[in-house]
Amino acid sequence: MPDGKAQFTDSSTIADNTQNLFSYKWSFGNANNNTGSLLKNPVYQYTALGSYRVKLIVTSKDQCIDSITKIFSAIYPQPKADFSTNSSEVCMADTIYFTDKTTGFTGSVVSWNWDLAQGYTAIQQSASRQFSDSGSYTISLYVYDSVGCVSDTVNKQVIVDPIPHLAMKHNLVVLQGGSLKITPVFYVLEPSQFNWVPSTYLDSTNIPYPTTTPLDDVTYKLQLTGKGNCTVSDTVFVKLLKAPTIPNAFSPNGDGINDRWEIKYLDSYPGCEINVFDRDGQPVFSSVGYNVSWDGTLKGKALPVGTYYYIINPKNGRQIISGSVTILR
Repeated sequence: MPDGKAQFTDSSTIADNTQNLFSYKWSFGNANNNTGSLLKNPVYQYTALGSYRVKLIVTSKDQCIDSITKIFSAIYPQPKADFSTNSSEVCMADTIYFTDKTTGFTGSVVSWNWDLAQGYTAIQQSASRQFSDSGSYTISLYVYDSVGCVSDTVNKQVIVDPIPHLAMKHNLVVLQGGSLKITPVFYVLEPSQFNWVPSTYLDSTNIPYPTTTPLDDVTYKLQLTGKGNCTVSDTVFVKLLKAPTIPNAFSPNGDGINDRWEIKYLDSYPGCEINVFDRDGQPVFSSVGYNVSWDGTLKGKALPVGTYYYIINPKNGRQIISGSVTILR
């Protein structure tokens, strides 16, 4: 079933070997369709399961008649193919599992034929696949059972959603007292959700471009969720550039107290420039970047007590700072 075509084969004989001159009359025992056949080897289509009394009457050339009746019940239901999935909508690179749920077979199912889309197939009872491209895909299954019946073909759709794209500058700087808008680059299918953590110093945690007014260094993580709850995340470190604290004096006398001109927070300004001059305008100390503090010497020799003048360019958005520093002994 449902084709239901039964092939009947005559094997009648006669002693004078004139069976090629037989005439035939078949009836197939179907009360709903009493159409018979006069063929030697007819094909009859049954449309329902059941047990049928099939009768053949054979007449020889001399009008001798014989008949035989047999019970025909070898009609099997067509298997009903079916399968389930762990999810009908997944994200790219996730695995979808397809589980056979075929019913209505006689004996047992002996072969499975999966079409997993894009030329992918499988022949085991249950199958799985990862999709590298987003889109809607048709998955189909048909089976054969142990008596040779082929099922119908079942088709089901699965949807594969793209993973959102997200990129952020991983290191940002902001001046003390200032604010900074964080601007990630992203592509996402609607509906979309933005979730920033922690909420510290942010004006909002659920918008694409929040503004931070930090009081200290902070690392933020953005989780971006798109269609099908597909997610991606990235982080950004926000460095707070605090205003440099510049001492107006130091005493490089070797006692371990204020022996160097230590400028607090200046080391957090990449590429800053420090220049110190004596009262005649001659340079006595210069540095690009603040890796080593000044020890009050010039070419290894201690400079005399007195007042010196500095110009500091922190860069990174902060204005040039100038003033004086006194060396004490």
